[in-house]
Amino acid sequence: MNTVNNFDDILDILDRNPDYQEALRQRVLDEEYRRLPERIDRAVKSVDELAQTVAEFVRRTNETLANHEARLERVEGQIADLNAAVNRVLETVADIQNRLANVEAKVDALADVPERLTTLETKVDALADVPERLAKVEAKVDALADVPERLGNVETKVDRMQGQLNNLTGTEYERRIARRARRIANRHLGIRQVQYLLAISVPDNPTVEALLNHATESGIISHVQADDLDDADLILFGKTADDRDCYAVAEVSITIDDSDVDRAHRRAAALNAATGAPAQAAVIGMQISDANRERADSLNVAIVLVSNQAEE
Repeated sequence: MNTVNNFDDILDILDRNPDYQEALRQRVLDEEYRRLPERIDRAVKSVDELAQTVAEFVRRTNETLANHEARLERVEGQIADLNAAVNRVLETVADIQNRLANVEAKVDALADVPERLTTLETKVDALADVPERLAKVEAKVDALADVPERLGNVETKVDRMQGQLNNLTGTEYERRIARRARRIANRHLGIRQVQYLLAISVPDNPTVEALLNHATESGIISHVQADDLDDADLILFGKTADDRDCYAVAEVSITIDDSDVDRAHRRAAALNAATGAPAQAAVIGMQISDANRERADSLNVAIVLVSNQAEE
């Protein structure tokens, strides 16, 4: 029998029962998020297949070029042989001419010399298309010039897919934080009776619109400050430990950077001015650098780290 007294007991039960873990994933994660690893695998497989296709193309091209080079070497050898043969024929003709002067009786035996010369000339003429064939080889080599550009296009598409994946991951993380915002505010910021004023996937509370309209019409804050507050990731309302009204403004990001800290600080100050009530600035994420942690501490911005499993 598994007795659950706290959250650590739940984690211990999940560690000892892998089937429970899968059941929990099916309940907590939506279909799109569960299919994300599959989509990543397909994208990686497509890139690997493309890389293999390019590698095979390069290999075949190198083999083709090597074959052409071998053929060209053979052609050059044949031309050299033909030149040597022509020289030999010319020498033979010269010798025949000398011998004709002395032995007219053997002239008939040399009657096929013109025909043989014609055949030789025909063979030489057959080499006339060698420049054209070389030009075709050069054209094929030139056709490979766009391979680096095409590879660059593939890298660009992969980078775009990675950016889209990061956006999907960040948006899902914001939704999860919004669902747990009440508990986070109570546990880390000491706010009770928490109400949503502004959060992703949560209907806007008309109170925040009325509050901002009143503040801008009264000149307490500028329209730019009101628009800036509209862009906040989380605005919460609740009570302090001594039952006073208070607010919280939070920026949510997987990796908290200096701009998140600055936005939270700026927006909390504007909300404090608009309401006259305390407004706690906070940043919520999975990781933060030491430099940004010091920056948040210096601006009195609360840091809340929430991993994929539990809050720190």
